[in-house]
Amino acid sequence: MDFGIFYEIQVNSPLKHREREAEVFHQVLEQIALAEEAGFSNFWSVEHHFQPGFSHCSAPEVLYGALSQRTSKIRIGHAVVLLPFPYNHPVRVAERIATLDILSNGRVEVGTGRSATIQELGGAEFHLRKPARAGKKGCGFWSTSGRAKMGRLRGEDATSIFFTPFPTKPSY
Repeated sequence: MDFGIFYEIQVNSPLKHREREAEVFHQVLEQIALAEEAGFSNFWSVEHHFQPGFSHCSAPEVLYGALSQRTSKIRIGHAVVLLPFPYNHPVRVAERIATLDILSNGRVEVGTGRSATIQELGGAEFHLRKPARAGKKGCGFWSTSGRAKMGRLRGEDATSIFFTPFPTKPSY
């Protein structure tokens, strides 16, 4: 049986006490290193935006990069990367995840999503009636071959583009 640990990275009263945000990030790094020592097999967190107090992990790949250098066995799970544009362009997500996968020696797990809160959707200037379709469109081309299939790119038909670096293992 495997045990994992999941974080939203919450910060109590972040607007009044700005120092708490830095403290919490450093605590997360320490706690995950301890979780690895205790035998936990995986760590997961999510990407959120525009929600002070609730979740402060708006750039999770940066946290994961630091974590990958402090640990050696625990798997690093990006529980939800907000895939639809304008949050993140799918090719940039693939590039960041592949780089993280290399730095962590193949310990990355990835899940995608689109968010459901008005704060996040509105803050990213998302068209609130079409986020599900945007998420499906973003996921449709991703592969570990480094080839991304896109129907249209800036008004031009595009058969494929390549992203680098390549991940160390196939995604499932």
